Amino acid sequence: MAGDKLPGLREERPSIYADQARAGFAKLRFRPDIEAEFSEYFSSIHVTRVRFTLPVAAALTLLFILTDHLRLPTEVVSTTYGARILQLSGLILVWWVLRQDRRDLLQPAVAICLLIFGLSIPFILGKINTANFQSPIHALSVLMVVCYFMAGLRFRHAALLAVAITLPYPLSQLFFDQALPNLVLNTFFLLIFNALGLSGAWFIEFTARENFLNRQQLNELARFDSLTGLPNRRVLLSDLQQLSRQAKRDQVPYAFAMIDVDHFKAYNDEYGHLAGDVCLQQLAGVFQNAAQRPLDTAGRYGGEEFALIWYSSSPDQTLDLAEKLRLDVMALDIKQAQHAQEDVITVSIGVCLCSPEQEHSEEQIIAIADAALYESKANGRNKVVIREYSKAELE
Repeated sequence: MAGDKLPGLREERPSIYADQARAGFAKLRFRPDIEAEFSEYFSSIHVTRVRFTLPVAAALTLLFILTDHLRLPTEVVSTTYGARILQLSGLILVWWVLRQDRRDLLQPAVAICLLIFGLSIPFILGKINTANFQSPIHALSVLMVVCYFMAGLRFRHAALLAVAITLPYPLSQLFFDQALPNLVLNTFFLLIFNALGLSGAWFIEFTARENFLNRQQLNELARFDSLTGLPNRRVLLSDLQQLSRQAKRDQVPYAFAMIDVDHFKAYNDEYGHLAGDVCLQQLAGVFQNAAQRPLDTAGRYGGEEFALIWYSSSPDQTLDLAEKLRLDVMALDIKQAQHAQEDVITVSIGVCLCSPEQEHSEEQIIAIADAALYESKANGRNKVVIREYSKAELE
């Protein structure tokens, strides 16, 4: 039936990010392991946003100082200078954290800075009110914009901070004897602005989480073979390059093995491509089991070719590992095509042994392993051929 899973064929490599996307995240929470990754991702976004917002906030603060100086009596301005200096000190704190590249401290520093602004602005407005000047809420409105949209805070942090900023306003203005109708009207507009800001902040974080999941799924597609779930050729070559440098530092040998499924075309022709895909998935499980040590890697090189990297593996250990792999494949007992050499699916293996004393080129390592694989197939297949990395092998 259409839509049914094909018999014997596993689904594509499971993705925890795709599962999370399907499950949804309306409460702005992922499963714990993904949430930790998202926090790191969000921190990088936060740094970029704060670097943009900080000079804007500093410019606005200086602008408010200038307007206060131009329009307010000297005695009122003199009492607000302390609050303005405190606001600038909060901005300096954020700047210092950015300079130190302390991402772990950035959200707390931004929260402290915003809280300083939130507590000092009602004081400034109250002082203005006592001098019989109109006490506008423009400064708090601007602060709400920064808190919800520009500071890069997570939704729950921004919401808690906004409440902490909003509540002091009506309380402080009662202390400074602001006219009740004006106080009620200003508080009403602040609450409306908070409601709109909360909606926007929720949407911003929801979008950031959605982008994170999409990005991680794309990374998986770029790194892993969808059929077998093994790392793809690009990842294999990158790992080979890194492990080659690591082996030289650790002064340990390593091996790179090329593996080819014998008579796979005949198998596909006789049993069909679906059976061929199932076969490759079963083989991938064996190859994965052959790379269980921490720095070992198994991957799909392309088509019916696979590759293995065995780290810190002596010649004798490598021969034992390769032979065990060859026998484990035969133990799967996958029936081969009728006109093939063996009754069951087998593999030919070519290995390049690398010693830490020599400088290695990844291209040359692959060339030697490929030559060993060709020799294995030329000698009747279902064999292991091992060659040591040397200039003689490359001539």
